[in-house]
Amino acid sequence: MSWLQASLPVRQGGLGLREAVRMSSSAFIGSCNSVRSLCSPLLPTTPLLEESVPNSNYSSPDFSVFPGESTAKDHIRSLAPDSLDTIDLTSSSQRDLQRLLDTKLSTTILENASLRDRARLDTISAPHAGAWLRAIPNPNLSLAMPQREFIIAVCKWLGIAFFPPPPSSKRCSCGQVLDSYGDHLLGCGEGNWRNRRHNALADIVFEALLSDNANCHREQRLCGDSNARPGDVYHPDFERGRPTYFDIRVRNFL
Repeated sequence: MSWLQASLPVRQGGLGLREAVRMSSSAFIGSCNSVRSLCSPLLPTTPLLEESVPNSNYSSPDFSVFPGESTAKDHIRSLAPDSLDTIDLTSSSQRDLQRLLDTKLSTTILENASLRDRARLDTISAPHAGAWLRAIPNPNLSLAMPQREFIIAVCKWLGIAFFPPPPSSKRCSCGQVLDSYGDHLLGCGEGNWRNRRHNALADIVFEALLSDNANCHREQRLCGDSNARPGDVYHPDFERGRPTYFDIRVRNFL
């Protein structure tokens, strides 16, 4: 299932590593539909060769169906048999056909997934969840991930175990049994790791806002003698000159 998920676009929880077998038919039919109206005027239905040589075996080309097009359509019908009533195979573009196949594959993966994988797939399909995969890996902009971190992130994205199966006797300091996916370690409140990850994310947001306004502050308190801190990062005029507090939260759906 992980490889099928990887073949989906990033916006649907994949890696964009396309399978040529699944894309070939939609690409071929899309090309046929895009050039059909151009080929017919170039070669008339009664060509000069047919008039000059009456006894020849030449036949006028028929661009209503290209050679191999019927086979490609049958392939698409086999991949998405229940979704073709919403699209016309004779006029659809490659993008529309591929989007149909991607939606069908995403639905199939979700229907056959476990409860844990369903929660994971719903999470990574949210808007902007795959922004880290689209970011330019530029070290000067602090956008480059070390190889080990990238491998672990991809494993979490695809639901692949990156730890060997621990024995039942191997437990966290909180008493919970560990898992090979690292789910418990990410959400465990024992120790200071969760707070350190939260503070690291808040520092990233703070540095980004600091480049816009030098008067931004971390853990800004309210006016007066109050010790209340409504957010992790304070921007004095973020929107229309109004002060804004940013509170960083990371939700673990697993």
